[in-house]
Amino acid sequence: MGPVCAEPRYLISAPLRIAGVEVTRSTANPEIATVAGGTITGQPPGRTEITASAGNASAKAVATVVPVATTRQRAGGDQQKGLPGAPLADSLVVRVVDRHGVGVPGVQVSFVVAAGGGSVSPGTATTDAGGYAAAEWKLVAAAVIQKVRAHTNELPDILPIEFAATAVVNEPATVALDDLERAKIPGLTLPRDGVYTVVVSGAWRSHVVGRYRFHIRARD
Repeated sequence: MGPVCAEPRYLISAPLRIAGVEVTRSTANPEIATVAGGTITGQPPGRTEITASAGNASAKAVATVVPVATTRQRAGGDQQKGLPGAPLADSLVVRVVDRHGVGVPGVQVSFVVAAGGGSVSPGTATTDAGGYAAAEWKLVAAAVIQKVRAHTNELPDILPIEFAATAVVNEPATVALDDLERAKIPGLTLPRDGVYTVVVSGAWRSHVVGRYRFHIRARD
């Protein structure tokens, strides 16, 4: 196995001379790595063969260029609204990339609640093969913008990525009579005399504000 060339450069050695014969080096694929003197400069990740020659003698080795994280990007989950205590509809997603925009796997991304409370899980996620790391965020019942920050130890000089979300408590409600008839408040029309169960829901039907029973009698 040949040398591993992490971006952007990998120094093999200084130019070597043996009894007045200079050792030269060349690359089989300059799109993966270039050679100048004793230095290999990595390009996009990949593998290429490096040849060293001195007179009539030569030797070959395989150089592997691996991606190195240079920046992180917000890839999803920002500016959401959600119910307190329930996970947001979309996960918070961060992507870590190299200088070519290629995702870097195996990088740990930390997610920390920065404002408003709530919880995020997991606190630390590792990027996958595409460079993506994700976490689930639950809000608290507060009428403020809540925030989470994401950072990586590999990029300490870059400001953390910030996500914002708002907890929704007092959304316009709907009313269901016996789960059969629905109408916006106000203006509900009762169809007949009887005892009814009223279900008051928020903007998401799964969020039931309350259930009420009452008796209706027609007026003579």
